[in-house]
Amino acid sequence: MVPRTLSQILLNRCSMYPVVTLTGPRQSGKTTLCRALFPDKPYFSLEASDTRAFAADDPRGFLAQCRGGAVLDEVQRVPDLMVKGASGWHLVEAKSGQTLNAEFFQHLQTLKAELAEGSVAGSHLVYGGPAAMVRSGVAVTPWASIQAEAWD
Repeated sequence: MVPRTLSQILLNRCSMYPVVTLTGPRQSGKTTLCRALFPDKPYFSLEASDTRAFAADDPRGFLAQCRGGAVLDEVQRVPDLMVKGASGWHLVEAKSGQTLNAEFFQHLQTLKAELAEGSVAGSHLVYGGPAAMVRSGVAVTPWASIQAEAWD
């Protein structure tokens, strides 16, 4: 593998945050880098239809396999996952764009309604825009300001 200057930065961020996202152009070595830096972590490719179906149909069960950390590849294929915070489970919808669409909020409200009453502590939409806000009872957070505390 070609030595990457990003390696130390990525290792540093992983020691600071429970979730780190590595983005970049196609075929630039993101997966190779993550697998080389974290060989002891389970690897899941959400490009595989059976893995993607499991993550989409049972997010809690899927994430239970990742308690000690994992490398999740092609995670944009299953953006609706749940994150455990100090106050309980939080629904998270991730969007890469900078504009907000009303259907993003409807989807989160539908998911919340389908789950047992009181089992969801909050709903969050993470997006590429610059402003943090609350819309339709959903906390909207820019990617640039995500921190571990965002879920509580």
